[in-house]
Amino acid sequence: MALNQATAEWIESGRADGVQVVWATGTGTFSRFQALHRPPAVQVHGFLDPIGPAYAVADLALARSGMMTLSELCAWGIPSILVPLPTAAADHQTPNAKAVQEAGAGVFLPQSELTADRLAELIESLLGDPVRLGAMRTAAQARARPDALARIVARIGVLSG
Repeated sequence: MALNQATAEWIESGRADGVQVVWATGTGTFSRFQALHRPPAVQVHGFLDPIGPAYAVADLALARSGMMTLSELCAWGIPSILVPLPTAAADHQTPNAKAVQEAGAGVFLPQSELTADRLAELIESLLGDPVRLGAMRTAAQARARPDALARIVARIGVLSG
C-alpha cells in the first residue's frame, strides 16, 4: 500500500505532470486508486497481463525488489527505484535492492523513507539525467541472464553441447 499511496500523492501533487505513468496497483487496491486514471498521462490498472507492453515503453520503474521483478527489469534493461517490502520473509528484498543499486542499475529507497516528495525528487532527478538513465539501463542489461535456463540445464547434464 505504501507504494500506491506515495504514487497517488505524487500524481495528486501535480509533480507527475509531463510524465506518462503506467501504474499497476494490484487488484485488491485498484478501486481505491482508479479515480486517478487519466489516459494517456496516467493509466491505472489493477494488474498488467501481459506486462511486456508496459516494460517496452518504460524509461523508469518504481517497484518492489523481489527476484522475479528484478529479473524482469534487468531483462528489459529498465532503470528502477526499488522499495523493498519490509515484511517480506527475512527482509530478503532489501539485499536484492542493494545489489541492484551497487551494480548501478537502480536506486534503493527504503519504505521508511518513501514519501511523495522523495519519490518526486528521485523521479525528476533520474528522468532529468538521460546519461545516468542510460548508464542504469546498461547496468541492468548486464545483470540479465536470458540464457539462464539453458545454463542450468547444461550444468546439471541434461543438455549436451
